[in-house]
Amino acid sequence: MSVRLPSGSPDPAGFTQVILGDYNLDSRPDLFATTSGGALWAFSGYTGATFSAATQISATAWAVRDLVSIGDHNADGEPDLLRRSGSSGNLYVRYGIADSGGGSTIASLSTAAGSLTGVDTTYATGWTETAKPTLHFYGTPDVTGDGILDIWALNSDGSVDVYTGGSAAIGTATKVISTNTTWFAKLALG
Repeated sequence: MSVRLPSGSPDPAGFTQVILGDYNLDSRPDLFATTSGGALWAFSGYTGATFSAATQISATAWAVRDLVSIGDHNADGEPDLLRRSGSSGNLYVRYGIADSGGGSTIASLSTAAGSLTGVDTTYATGWTETAKPTLHFYGTPDVTGDGILDIWALNSDGSVDVYTGGSAAIGTATKVISTNTTWFAKLALG
């Protein structure tokens, strides 16, 4: 299966991370991708085979960041951007601002200063690449039914936890798979 990107998009061979979410609440998936140079792009207007719009959100800031999820993390009805800092090991949430057309404005997800709170808010600590190996955790749909996305995480011992989402900070973890090194061969959870 292939998906077409609009002209002006970066070469998908250079994508280092991708996540799906619906930042504009049009009931169609939007794609967020980082490139090998550290750029972050958003692709919207999905029609089943093509994204109609590509927006470069940042040129280089994402070289030391991991994408986690796009979705409502504070239960205000607007999608937010959750990321991990490779330097601090913290999870940060960038709260989206409502767009008059629905969803969050791309500007509010582009920079911390443009977000609802004006800063990237610490959502969890201790999520270093050693503790939670890179590219093995992802935001998932709301499995608890509270309206906030939850997160599956692969731990350094091979065990898997699901963390409940919280409106101000990540919730508690429930171990769903005990120590098992075969999980390190998986590309992603979520």
